Amino acid sequence: MEWVQSAAEAVTRGCSLIIPPSCATRSYSAIVETTSASVPSTVTFNIHGNLSNKPVHVWATNLNSTSDKDLFVHVNDVKPEGSGRYQFTVQPNYV
Repeated sequence: MEWVQSAAEAVTRGCSLIIPPSCATRSYSAIVETTSASVPSTVTFNIHGNLSNKPVHVWATNLNSTSDKDLFVHVNDVKPEGSGRYQFTVQPNYV
């Protein structure tokens, strides 16, 4: 997790973070779950090294919903800044 430098605030507010990099490519996935959160949190990532700075595709699943339409929904694309920094807001009880 050497490339995540600013996720501590979200983690302390009821979120957890998993980032498994792909060894074969510069791709990575960041999985943020907020099952313990009671308020929205902004998560900031600072990507560096060999990881891609291409747009980040943000997907979400609403764990409160009983509708299949709320599973793995594409909600945004975020372009990292030149420094590799990007952020987005996560809602309570989402993955």
